[in-house]
Amino acid sequence: MSSIEALRYKLYLAWEKGASQEILKASQELDVEIVKYMKSSLAAQKLVKQDKHKITAFDQEGNVDMAEMPVDEKLY
Repeated sequence: MSSIEALRYKLYLAWEKGASQEILKASQELDVEIVKYMKSSLAAQKLVKQDKHKITAFDQEGNVDMAEMPVDEKLY
């Protein structure tokens, strides 16, 4: 997130100068970083959702811990 903050500051400085080309360039760079951040956040959320569907825990005897699985996928 620090790269986004740095680019926001760069945009702010360009805005203060009133340099339209610098503003445009800084704005585009910021847009690219925001999209990268959003894509990585969505990918992380997708991984978390996928992990919920995996068997991740076993009891002391090696049996599947059914509490870790969604109700509709439990083994009976």
